[in-house]
Amino acid sequence: MYLNSYKYETGVARNGRVEIDVDRDMYLSQGLGRMLSEWLGTLEVGDKVAVLYAAGPAIHHSDSRKIKGTGKDGTVVVKSQVGFSVYELLRMCKFEVDFVSINANTCASSMYSLYEADKLLRDGYSDVVVISLDLVDDTQELLFKQLGVDLVCGDGVLGMHLSNRSSEIGIDKVVWKWNRDASPMAVSSEGYKKVLTEIGKVDIVKMHGSGTERNTKEELTAIEEVVGDVKCIEYKSEIGHTQGASSGIELCMLVDREQEWETAAVLASGLGGFYGGCRVRR
Repeated sequence: MYLNSYKYETGVARNGRVEIDVDRDMYLSQGLGRMLSEWLGTLEVGDKVAVLYAAGPAIHHSDSRKIKGTGKDGTVVVKSQVGFSVYELLRMCKFEVDFVSINANTCASSMYSLYEADKLLRDGYSDVVVISLDLVDDTQELLFKQLGVDLVCGDGVLGMHLSNRSSEIGIDKVVWKWNRDASPMAVSSEGYKKVLTEIGKVDIVKMHGSGTERNTKEELTAIEEVVGDVKCIEYKSEIGHTQGASSGIELCMLVDREQEWETAAVLASGLGGFYGGCRVRR
């Protein structure tokens, strides 16, 4: 499959996070949703289109957390719903959508969306659009704090248009694996090895690079043993961990920034022993 178009946005460091400057209570209607809507309006698609939504922790994805109600201040807190965001974004589409899927595999969601997109395009779909809106939420940071994971979270917005129509950037050997790790929050070199073995030799590796010393060591061990001496890069130290959007955003950053490569491996891992990756070529 080919990457025909993409759009992404990341934030700037503030308050211990990497945040996008946006009305966080109304982010779909007040900026980020509109940005994606404008990008969606530029896409030229065929007659069978799938939209895949890559979510992070599925607890904070609504346009607003408050609705008018009977609370003392006239509002009542509403538990966020991923489906609300998907519905609102799809209403902004200028084309007919035949299939919709949601993946909430936290840090590897957009990588799984690539895995699903590859299957859909092989199964007769003309186009697949991957979208993601992942804003830092206090509950995310609380989870990492409780588990002792020193992680800087970041806001991320992503759109990727994929099809079988040839373009400059191709994506193949999309791999998805599970590994019986000691902890759902930790990663292991064994998990990454499963993915890298199927991807094979490449010129450069875009690491998942979660930002924790132990996880980075495990990932580098796998790269060295399977791929060998190869250039390794990571972006989370700059943009924070954008979770559901991270794999797609960082793939696009690789395409924009890195030079002198023909094949690259993009790696991802997610909460619960999940590992993914793909080979990108140009």
